[in-house]
Amino acid sequence: MKDISVSSRGEIFIDRRIEDVWRSVTLEVSRWAPTVEKAELVSGEWDKQGRVIMITKKEGLDIDPFYLEAIRMDPCKQLVNKFDTDQVYGFNDISLIEIGGKTKVIYSKYFSYKIEIEPLSSQEKSDDTRQSLYLGPLKEYVENNY
Repeated sequence: MKDISVSSRGEIFIDRRIEDVWRSVTLEVSRWAPTVEKAELVSGEWDKQGRVIMITKKEGLDIDPFYLEAIRMDPCKQLVNKFDTDQVYGFNDISLIEIGGKTKVIYSKYFSYKIEIEPLSSQEKSDDTRQSLYLGPLKEYVENNY
């Protein structure tokens, strides 16, 4: 078995206050993340560092439920989650910056697949366009609900 490491980064401006975006990022992930069916609190408090949530992906994605541990939570600034499954492990980092009444969201992922696959091209290893899968729905959810 060979680990294949991948990183990606994306940015988007959301026309809402940073507190509203933070609430959506930390408490309402299953309402905006298009691949997430359910996010359940397993340990700790939703908005506190150290909390663990179980993520269940939508049917058809062939990914078993897995745990996200908030290893860094700086309210209205940064959330860093650690995950480790049979298939993939790594971190995601969601950072927020308020600029002129809008919120800039920076979403980065660093992870490694634990599967036998052909080596990824350098484009696939850093395909930042895949971040729009999450950033667009987050923007739409927050701007339509706050």
